[in-house]
Amino acid sequence: MTANPLTQPADSIAVRGRELRELAERMPEPVLADVLADWRALYAATNAGELRAHLERFVAFYEGKLVGVGDEQLELRLRLARQFGLHPERFAITFNG
Repeated sequence: MTANPLTQPADSIAVRGRELRELAERMPEPVLADVLADWRALYAATNAGELRAHLERFVAFYEGKLVGVGDEQLELRLRLARQFGLHPERFAITFNG
């Protein structure tokens, strides 16, 4: 079941938000065209039914591919930014509901 951000402890959300801001300050900002290409790939995969296995979860695309799935958007974005060494906003992430 997907975690409801409204029921998560505020300090947990604040900590993740702070970590995301710190990562963002150290990384170059993403190029809009790259991020838009990932949004297009995400929407194409959704429309083709390729993300059915990940219903009710957050999905993340990078370089045209599904690179992450998670129950919490902030946690997913933080994990991927660390994993790929990229700005947290570089990934196209949405709730697949």
